[in-house]
Amino acid sequence: MKYFDRKAYLSQSPQFYKQMAMASGFDRVFISNPMFRAEPSFTTRHLTEFTMWDFEMSYVDSHHDIMDFEEKLIISGLKQINEDLNLDLDIPVSPFPRIKFEEAKKILKGRGITSDKEGDMSPEEEREICKYAKETYNSEFVFITDYYYSERPFYSKKHEDNAKFSKTFDLLYKGIEITSGAQREHRADVLETQIKEKGLNPEDFSDYISFFKFGCPPHG
Repeated sequence: MKYFDRKAYLSQSPQFYKQMAMASGFDRVFISNPMFRAEPSFTTRHLTEFTMWDFEMSYVDSHHDIMDFEEKLIISGLKQINEDLNLDLDIPVSPFPRIKFEEAKKILKGRGITSDKEGDMSPEEEREICKYAKETYNSEFVFITDYYYSERPFYSKKHEDNAKFSKTFDLLYKGIEITSGAQREHRADVLETQIKEKGLNPEDFSDYISFFKFGCPPHG
């Protein structure tokens, strides 16, 4: 964007910088800051400006460690809000249900809901799988996990036993995606390979990749 006759960039995500912090010896990073995105969709599901609460953590065994932490964060946060503001918000019960993406698609098909989004979920599908989670698990929250790697960014870690799937997830609440996360690929050589697989040039990411060349803990 043009800003006082100079080129400026919208702050869209702190992710690369969080990962660089992991490679630099920090094992926990928490961020709360404004984000700006030139979203082309004018819907209740898309915002051009919002405040993002983000974290990155090292020494994870899988994306399930990240989901475990997020559950604790949400529950403790709601309890603190109730205490500080004298409110009576419903406190969810842990663990939140976790449904693999392919399984979720089969459940939706069995409930008569389909879409042309093979690697993702339509708004109707998100609403319906949340209804299923409420009916089956009595939970307003549900994690959808293990999306196809082909539909996720190059920095997502693949499953070791089946590279078709990524160690990624979305958290849905009452029919709307409220967070997304993943275990990242932390090995420089694998990152370069996955960048090429996505049709991108590793040279364009040389500064980013350099942070992983001398070792980085598994993180997400």
